[in-house]
Amino acid sequence: MHRQAVMISAMFISNFSFANAEEGAHGLNWWGLGSAYVNQPAIGWSLLTFFVFVGALFYALRQPTVRYLQVRSEQIRQSIEEARRAKESADRRVREYEEKLKKLDDQAASMHQEFAEQGKKEKALLEKAAKQVAEQIAKDTQEAIDAEIARAFAMLQAEAAAHAVKLAKLEIRSRMTPQIEEQLNHDFARTIATMQ
Repeated sequence: MHRQAVMISAMFISNFSFANAEEGAHGLNWWGLGSAYVNQPAIGWSLLTFFVFVGALFYALRQPTVRYLQVRSEQIRQSIEEARRAKESADRRVREYEEKLKKLDDQAASMHQEFAEQGKKEKALLEKAAKQVAEQIAKDTQEAIDAEIARAFAMLQAEAAAHAVKLAKLEIRSRMTPQIEEQLNHDFARTIATMQ
C-alpha cells in the first residue's frame, strides 16, 4: 500500500514536472540539474529525496515502532488489569469491613442487651440482699431491744425489791416496839437452840 502511494506520487510529480519543463524557463525547476539552474534548485529531486528519506525512516523505524506500540499496549493492558484487580480487591475489602462493622453493631447491640439483663439480675440480687440485711438488722435490733427491756425490767425489779425491802424495814421499825423486839429475840434463840 505504501509502495503504491510512493509510485503514484512519483508519477504525479514527474508528469507535473514535464509539463513545467515544456513551459520553458519561466516555470519551476522540477528536475533540471547543472549550472543553468543555479538560481532555481530542482524541487522534484528535493521532494524525491525527502520522500526516499521518509520511506527509509518509515522502513527503519516501522518494526521498533510496532514493537514499542505492542509493548506499550501490553503495559497498558497489564496496568488496566492490575487496576481492575486492585479495584476488585478494594471492593472485597470494603465489603469485608462493612460486614465487620455490621457484626460489630450486632455485637454491640447484643452486649448492650446482655449488660441490661445482667444489670437487672444484679439489681434483683442487690435488692434481695438488701432486704435480707434489713430483715437481719430489724431482727438484731428487736433482739437488742428485747434484751434491753429484759435488763431494764430486771433492774427495775431489783430496784423495786430493794425499795420494797427498805420500805418494809422502815415499816417494821416504825411498828417495832420493845416487847415485839424481845419476843423476836427469844424466838430466834430458841430456834437456834433446837437446831443444835
